[in-house]
Amino acid sequence: MKHKYLLKTLRILCFMLIMLPTVAMADETPEDPTEHTHVASSPVTENRIDASCDKEGSYDSVVYCEVCKEELSRDHCTIAKLTHKWNTGIVTKEATTKQTGEKTYTCTVCGAKKVTSISKKTHFNEIKASNYKKTYNKKSKTYKIKASCLSKDALTYHSNNKNIKVNKNTGKVTVKAKYVGSATITIKSPSTNKYEGTCLKIKFTVLPSKTKIASVINNDKGTLSIFWNKNVSGSGYQLQYSTSSSFKKHTTTKTIKKKSTGKLVLKGIPANKTYYIRIRTMKIVNGKKYYSAWSSSKKGKVKEIKIVYQLLSIEN
Repeated sequence: MKHKYLLKTLRILCFMLIMLPTVAMADETPEDPTEHTHVASSPVTENRIDASCDKEGSYDSVVYCEVCKEELSRDHCTIAKLTHKWNTGIVTKEATTKQTGEKTYTCTVCGAKKVTSISKKTHFNEIKASNYKKTYNKKSKTYKIKASCLSKDALTYHSNNKNIKVNKNTGKVTVKAKYVGSATITIKSPSTNKYEGTCLKIKFTVLPSKTKIASVINNDKGTLSIFWNKNVSGSGYQLQYSTSSSFKKHTTTKTIKKKSTGKLVLKGIPANKTYYIRIRTMKIVNGKKYYSAWSSSKKGKVKEIKIVYQLLSIEN
């Protein structure tokens, strides 16, 4: 009997031990998973509109919970306008002495443009330069054009003759060997804030070399024979004789068309007068005549005795 009682008691105790945790858990209230302490994240930017040079920008600064991602705050912020940054500009309309010009600037930030006025030029950028005359040479020769403008800026140069070349930037002229002729050299000055650019045309001429009279001989037949040194740089000669040493009056001109000629005989000129004689080289290029400088003059005289002798012979 006693054993049956103990066994029953043990069974009751075992049952109670088994059921106790279940009863305890049944008495506890479960937690709400949606309820917690928010943890703010770092602000993030949303709805950003960039500012320009003409308009303000904006954005929203938003804070979310790191746990549940709920939006905790939202602030609307303004971005200040940008400042125009203008480039150096380009001249889109040149100013002259008669009208104003225009200069256009572009913003490197937004691409906007603005136009400013350029005042009228007060003067032309006048150029000072002279014509050049040089002499035939067997070798190529170089020369420097002396030119300047009011603004003291660099000039540019152009030649219309390939035999007389000019450096565009330096004005250095190179003449081809054995060349006779001319070139038109155009010199240009730049436009500046004060002056309007302009151009000047000068002549660069290469003349034949001089010819020298070798001798003047008085002949017995009432003539003068003139001899000169032949000149290969020309195509002929021009000779003058005059009773005036300055050749300003009583002057006669003769043209010799062949450069191989080296002698001329003057006939039918009055006797007992002194004649002054000079010569220069002539070169024809593309139908245009170029002359060297005149030679030094030599003088000659037809003897009166020739005429007297003839008169005596007639009387006899």
